[in-house]
Amino acid sequence: MKRPTLLFCGHTFCSECIEKLANNQQVLCPSCRKTTDIPPSGLPVNFHILSVISLLEDGSKDLTLCLHCSNPIDGGIHFMCKSCKKNFLCAVCCLKDHRNHQIEEKRAATESEIKSATEAIDGKVAASLHNLYAVESLWDVSSLQAALVERSDFMFNAYEEMVSKFHSGIVLYDQIDKANKTATVIGKLFSKLCHKIGVHRKKMCESCLSDVGDFSDALEKVMVAYKSDCQEDNVI
Repeated sequence: MKRPTLLFCGHTFCSECIEKLANNQQVLCPSCRKTTDIPPSGLPVNFHILSVISLLEDGSKDLTLCLHCSNPIDGGIHFMCKSCKKNFLCAVCCLKDHRNHQIEEKRAATESEIKSATEAIDGKVAASLHNLYAVESLWDVSSLQAALVERSDFMFNAYEEMVSKFHSGIVLYDQIDKANKTATVIGKLFSKLCHKIGVHRKKMCESCLSDVGDFSDALEKVMVAYKSDCQEDNVI
């Protein structure tokens, strides 16, 4: 089965195409020409695209029916009566049986809106992946490695949970909007984590360089003193 594979630039191609494009563990994206380094574990599967493919293969979305009169609801617009706690009502039933109730309009997301939201989340996943592999060099510290793996797994589980909402027969516009905003927040949190790790790494390197500098200065002083003593003893 061809698996949709996500590049770090955010674009997705089938696994067979990626294998053909791969050269020395690198892939040049045909869309934006950016290079993605293939990690030892391989590139991630784009589960968002998989969910869309599954949805399309299942055929068109289920026809929405009014739960009160069972008539088809046109245009993907339905209503929810908060007073009666009833959902998927047509306009006629709302006017007839729910007059003066607290009514909220709901709209089903279109295929193009689902696609746009999926692509937006893909970009955020790719950015998080890029940040994750950027600090991979620090994984020689077992405790840090375990912490990063645990948090990255949590992040991807969160993404997958959001996209799983798109599997239902009817996807509300509010759902994809909230998923997109949540993905943005998760991406920012993970970027902040990776940035802090980078800052600590920089400080650690600067501290090591300072120690090396102090060692060099002390060593030079010792050698100068040694040579001076040797000259006094006419050894050199």
